[in-house]
Amino acid sequence: MAVEGSQRPWWFWPVVLFVFCFVLGIIAVLAGVGGGVLYVPLVSG
Repeated sequence: MAVEGSQRPWWFWPVVLFVFCFVLGIIAVLAGVGGGVLYVPLVSG
C-alpha cells in the first residue's frame, strides 16, 4: 500500500528527471560546454 501523503504515480519522478536532463542537455549544446562540465558536479555534489 502506498503512503497516504503520496498521490503521485510511481513514474512521476523518473519523468521529471528525464525532462530535466533533456533540457539541461539542450542548454549545454547551446552554451557550447561538454557533458562533463555539467554532470560531474551534479553527480559528485
